[in-house]
Amino acid sequence: MRTEPGATTAHVSNDIFDSLDLGFSDGYATKGQNVRMDTIANHEEDLKSAIALMHTEEAINFSLWNAFGPDHPSPQIYALDFPSDLRASLYVLLGGYYRQAILCLRNWLEMRLLGIYFGRVDDSRYADWKAGGIGKDDGLFGTGLVKGVFARAEFHKADARNGLRGHLLDLYGQLSVFAHGQGLEKHGLQDDTDNVPRYNRRSVDLHLRLLKETFGEIVYCFWLAYAGDALRDLEPEQAHTIAGTLRAAYVVEMLPHLVKVAPDLQ
Repeated sequence: MRTEPGATTAHVSNDIFDSLDLGFSDGYATKGQNVRMDTIANHEEDLKSAIALMHTEEAINFSLWNAFGPDHPSPQIYALDFPSDLRASLYVLLGGYYRQAILCLRNWLEMRLLGIYFGRVDDSRYADWKAGGIGKDDGLFGTGLVKGVFARAEFHKADARNGLRGHLLDLYGQLSVFAHGQGLEKHGLQDDTDNVPRYNRRSVDLHLRLLKETFGEIVYCFWLAYAGDALRDLEPEQAHTIAGTLRAAYVVEMLPHLVKVAPDLQ
């Protein structure tokens, strides 16, 4: 049975409220009929950890802005993506739109790799890209974009050390299965779907795992592309967040720069 919208939604048109199922996402006060409330109640600590990752990545973007200035392609692209696809992903997750939340993670990964490509590999087509002159045939998305950033020697050397290319392609594949609905069956989520937004523990756990993995690959790629400039404005606790989240092999390589921010990591 539906519960009447609470005070926070009293001024929302009933047509909009009901048509978009806003009550099931975050308007109804009844437990089990409010995805946002139920998700926060069941995953509070994990969500706090995810928000710490978000703030750390935003601090890296700020570091690059300070290092290269507003006219450099990389900080321009990262500024364009604010509020970021990562923020959008968490917002959509809390509304119960799980497939769409994971697709936001894929967009987040691609935007960060685009910043590296235009900022560190080839800026000759950046003006065309900003003007909308680069299309699908140029391959600056998906696996083609991953291939593009490997034009830098640092990425090839990293791949030889720790299998970076395989990690990125595997992650992109995991994020992409949701584009056409494959993920529901792949991860056993079909039985938990409904015709209105519903809290789904397995979907939330899957999203938060993929968010953490995406963060790890992005931050390591940032470090390969920009070295210490990516970390210069981090707070010590953010350096600890990186050290506690990334693959051990990545952390070992980044440690000389991380200890400059948080000496106790030595």
